[in-house]
Amino acid sequence: MLRPVSARLTTITPHSQYVVTQAAINVATGERYKHVIDDMILFAKGAYGEDSGYPWMDQNLRDRLLGMRRAKELVARERPDVPLERIRGKLGGPGVSDDEFLLRYIMKGEDEIRAMRAAGPPRQYHHGAAPLVPLLEELGKHWQVRYVRVERGSDSLVVRNRAPA
Repeated sequence: MLRPVSARLTTITPHSQYVVTQAAINVATGERYKHVIDDMILFAKGAYGEDSGYPWMDQNLRDRLLGMRRAKELVARERPDVPLERIRGKLGGPGVSDDEFLLRYIMKGEDEIRAMRAAGPPRQYHHGAAPLVPLLEELGKHWQVRYVRVERGSDSLVVRNRAPA
């Protein structure tokens, strides 16, 4: 999770995951907000910025979350905001691209970055948006496949593989 380090660096939070996790805990304990995850408290504090939606949070819920003992513990652990320029200086200076800067900020050190780069580019997977085109292209590379018939309900399609010229 990224914490806001200055007004210019926007934080991205998986807020919907926090809500679902909190809902599951509520069901498991049989009581709403008996146990609360730290991220819900941080959300109520506004730690993720105004864009996260915390200003529109129910005021009664916000008061309940911020009144918990854990909220006071989290306040005691808070770190002061650090200017973005200082963090960038520690992670390569002004010559580092934004992508490289964020990579260095998120990763756990040079060993992890080296391992990630050594693994090579991410695998390409065919997705469900247009699966037929890549399938036909792949089958077209194999001359022993003479035709492909695709059926869906009462519709059918036959594609014949022509012999190489």
